[in-house]
Amino acid sequence: MHPIIEHDVMKAQVAELHRQAERDRMARSASRTPHTRREKRRRNLMLGRTAVLVRRALASLSALIPSPTRGRERAAGREAARC
Repeated sequence: MHPIIEHDVMKAQVAELHRQAERDRMARSASRTPHTRREKRRRNLMLGRTAVLVRRALASLSALIPSPTRGRERAAGREAARC
């Protein structure tokens, strides 16, 4: 192999080894970190789901129970349409 090409091949191999070492270092540090964030997210997720269910229940109840203010607005709209 020509010395110039051999030198370039060796530089590429060394660069690949550095990249692999960096990936390994990141993987090792990620596995050592505590996983407390997931637990917090799960707790907040349950609160969020509960809030969504409560909002849906209130919305369905408000659709079933007529509101006195909505009735007045509809009546005023009908009177304005007649004129």
